Amino acid sequence: MLIDAVSAGVPVIATDRGCIDYLIGSAGSVLPATRFVERAVEQIALWADHPDMLAAASDRACARFAEVHHQSAMQLEQLFASIFSEA
Repeated sequence: MLIDAVSAGVPVIATDRGCIDYLIGSAGSVLPATRFVERAVEQIALWADHPDMLAAASDRACARFAEVHHQSAMQLEQLFASIFSEA
């Protein structure tokens, strides 16, 4: 779901679990679990008060998805090359 949101240009607010920080990059906010709700509300309020900041975060989300998608495609290509070169 997280990468789906980023692919649609939706900035994400999440805690850092697993690879979330890597996936989000600059496409939203990774907040500590302590005081998460309070800090998330502050971020949402900031975006609500400053639509230009929300638009910029949305642009970063789209760019981050393109970057992650490209990296994944390259890694898949390398995996296939490795598999088929051994055959």
